[in-house]
Order: sequence, then C-alpha cells, then structure tokens
Amino acid sequence: MSFPTETTYVTSFPKRNDITGAPDQVFKFDNFLDYLTGGIRANTIAAIGTINPGSLCLQYLFAPQIHYNLSGTPIAFIGNSSNKKGEFSMIKVNIESIRVFAYIKDKATWAPDLPHGEDIPADKLADTDWKDFEDPIVGTLIPNFFIAYFGQELPHGDLTDEEIMAKLVRLGSGYELWANTAKAAVECVDNILTVIDEIKEPESIKQY
Repeated sequence: MSFPTETTYVTSFPKRNDITGAPDQVFKFDNFLDYLTGGIRANTIAAIGTINPGSLCLQYLFAPQIHYNLSGTPIAFIGNSSNKKGEFSMIKVNIESIRVFAYIKDKATWAPDLPHGEDIPADKLADTDWKDFEDPIVGTLIPNFFIAYFGQELPHGDLTDEEIMAKLVRLGSGYELWANTAKAAVECVDNILTVIDEIKEPESIKQY
C-alpha cells in the first residue's frame, strides 16, 4: 500500500537560485522589519522562525500575511503554525514582537560576518563572567526572528541538538550564525542583562 507524499507549504514552490542562506538573506538587514514586510507583500517569504520563549526549540509562522489596522498601518503578522498543506492552525505575531536581542562576546572569537560596536568598557563588565577577559568584549543586536524561503526543508527541534544544528548549517551560513547567537544569548542572558543595565542609555547601548 502506498501513501501520498506529504506536501509542505515551504516546498510548494522551488527554491530560487539566488537563495544561498547567507546572513544578509536570513536576518542581517539595515531594517529587518521593512525587509520582512516587503518580502511578505512580494510573496517571496515562506515562513519566519524564532525560538520558543524560555527554551531553544524552533518554531515557525508559515504562509505569513500582514494584518493592517483601519488606517492601513501594519500591526501584526498572521500565519499558520503547521507546514502541512491543508492543515490550519492560525497564529498571530504582533509587530511589537519583532524586536532585537543583545549578543555579547569576546572579540577574539567574534564571527567575521557579524558587525559589532565599540569595545565595552571594563567597568560595565565588573559583575559578569567577562570581567577578567584579556580580549576586548563587544556586542551587537540581532533580530529575534529569521526569514525562511520557499524550497527549504526547515528543521524542528532544539538548537542544542547536533542534528538540528547540522540541518541549519546545510540551509546556509546565516541560519547557523543566527542559531549560534541565539544559543549564546540564552546561555549568557544574566551577564548580558547586567551589561545592558550598566550601560543604561539607549544611545550608549547603540554605541557598544
């Protein structure tokens, strides 16, 4: 007895030749929200992904559409939590939920594809695990969502699972980089919050 092949939404169209999974296609944009809304309007984005709050498990919003208020301003993204064609479980992500998270690390092992701010002063690191590092400590801000395109097989699971990470690596360097920064931010969240609290002023946070 044969079973029909499961059709997923993201594989309902072939992968475009120009989709490499590089960081500047996945999350690294001058204005992530503008690119995201533009891509959804142009129907080039199959899904947006993130991790569950309080864990490192991947979750996705498939077939995203923009929800507008009466004045025509985008206020939310509406989509399906299921990737199976014909199966529907609607979810909504408010525009305010598309934010950035801080990623802080020693400059010596910083990813070359990721820009960073100025060296964080030693007094801002006093109560963290970085206080005695010889190498400068630097930081950046990363969108809390990443973009997935048609023709990609998206993994589901925990970022601490080596098999899940291997699947993300095969999707492209941007997915690997986003996942590694997300993992590091979760693992170092207490230190990161301490540094941000010490810096305080928004302009100074942008500087560092």
